[in-house]
Amino acid sequence: METIPRRPKISARFPALRSTSEPLVEKLALDMIAAMLSPDVKQKMADLGSSMVTSRPEEFRAFVAQEIDQWAEAVRISGAQVD
Repeated sequence: METIPRRPKISARFPALRSTSEPLVEKLALDMIAAMLSPDVKQKMADLGSSMVTSRPEEFRAFVAQEIDQWAEAVRISGAQVD
């Protein structure tokens, strides 16, 4: 039997409209990364028993593409169908 690896991650993303300019998306991403890596936020996450992994927009796009492929395979293996 094929299995899908455990996915204990929780993902918090901040999407932008498709029409948002790439320079603005990049600026927002860099600002969010800086905020998430600030000592206060890192400590709060540690206090909650969590940690964060940051990514740039291009890395997130690759992550989403991988997730789509992985979960499409999981659905195929399961035989699940839309009613």
